[in-house]
Amino acid sequence: MNVLLQKLLAIVAERPLISRQRGPRHRPHSCSFDTLESRRVLASVPGVSLTGQIQAIDPPATVEVNKLEDNSFAKFFVERTNVKLTAPISTDISKPGIYSQAWSLTPAPLPTGSVINSYYLHFDVVGEPATYRHVTGTITFAQPVLRIILGTGKQKASDYLGAPSTKYPVSAGRNFDYNDAAYPDSVTLSLDSKTVTIDLQNASASDDMRIITVAPALATAPSKLVGVAGNGRVNLNWSAPASDGNATITDYLIQSSADLGRTWTSVGHVASTRQTAAVSGLQNDKTYCFRVAAVNVAGAGAFSPVSALVTPRKGLETAIDLAPSANARLQAIGAGAVGQLPEGDLRFGGVAFRIPVGGANVWSGASAVGPNPRVLEIPVNAFGVTKVNTLINTLWGEAGRGTSASITFIGSAGARYTVNLDGNVHIRSYLLGSFTNSINGTSTRGVFTAGAGQGNQVRLDMQLFTLPRAFAGQTLTSIQITDTGATGSQRVIVSGVTVT
Repeated sequence: MNVLLQKLLAIVAERPLISRQRGPRHRPHSCSFDTLESRRVLASVPGVSLTGQIQAIDPPATVEVNKLEDNSFAKFFVERTNVKLTAPISTDISKPGIYSQAWSLTPAPLPTGSVINSYYLHFDVVGEPATYRHVTGTITFAQPVLRIILGTGKQKASDYLGAPSTKYPVSAGRNFDYNDAAYPDSVTLSLDSKTVTIDLQNASASDDMRIITVAPALATAPSKLVGVAGNGRVNLNWSAPASDGNATITDYLIQSSADLGRTWTSVGHVASTRQTAAVSGLQNDKTYCFRVAAVNVAGAGAFSPVSALVTPRKGLETAIDLAPSANARLQAIGAGAVGQLPEGDLRFGGVAFRIPVGGANVWSGASAVGPNPRVLEIPVNAFGVTKVNTLINTLWGEAGRGTSASITFIGSAGARYTVNLDGNVHIRSYLLGSFTNSINGTSTRGVFTAGAGQGNQVRLDMQLFTLPRAFAGQTLTSIQITDTGATGSQRVIVSGVTVT
């Protein structure tokens, strides 16, 4: 919590508020909101989440006093989006904090040229009840809140940002009540400027506020798109765009072309923010190129430069992307010189591997949840695989030989092949310690070391599995790695899988 917010909290809690009575409003009769217009309550507003007694609606016919009434909910709606201001706007709140008195406001103009979204909140109770009605809730935006407008005069001056079909009051009656000791209103803007918290009380005139946020824009183009060909597939990786358009990137649109970019086809995939993808089902010996675009609430942004041409071929290696199942970061997995362990597109012993860059990039049995056995299921879906290389080590390890892990290969037509992974034979600890330091040197070889000395040197080992002939005529659908170890004795770490 910053100093400003701490001071405001202390002041609001201890300083008596100055009373200011609301002026009465005279009504010849009272009508509920439902009798005055057709209401459509929205399940959600794009880029906004609501909690408590705040209800999203379509822009209403009016927010005049007595016309949009509800005892239980404040109404919230989108006014206009992607508006470029042609003149500055006077506002009441420009900084994070808690606001319930006039002296606490932080007025600052919103300058000409700002590109904004405008939202409106309105709370008007039914009739003029003897007891004040009370609503609380939060509004969280995907983009930062730039300003909040509370005062009647400033709201009227900014009504040109209102919804085109909504009628706004031309006289007094809507306001946010400062300095009301008996029935205080308050609004809080969070430290990250994305959450507005309201606490409103009302019995006569309506409580209103206009909230102005940064308008999301399309993201710029991703960069450094690279395609690596495999058997009937291409693995892609790229770098995130320089700008996300002031909105969270939720997915990447991936397109392929088989005619040198004259026509493009979107690649089906599960939405993901990862900067890697495996495109399968491609025709061997046919040349493809690819492009990607970042997607946010504003839509798909600019496409990346087109990748170099890539040609899938039978017999090529395919480095499987482990990012979807990664639950730990190799470079932070334990002690010693782990920070020096590699990531990215790598080649060990003539075999290509991919360890995702940044964040979780390996699967660790120690980080998996649930009882034993802990199983990693790796989708492959490659036809005619004859051999598989893996990068598997362990956390801790075993004092002697023993089997606490296995690997199983599953074919589309019933082929199945399991190999027990024996400690000190097929697998060993990633860290040079007092035990589990041996491997057989044939089917398992050390391919990378960093650091020096016991308790500091770290290593990666590569295993080779030659599949039975039955797999030559089937699709290798998946690989299962089963871990039956325990904390302090053995848990596997899977860093890479490549099929040929």
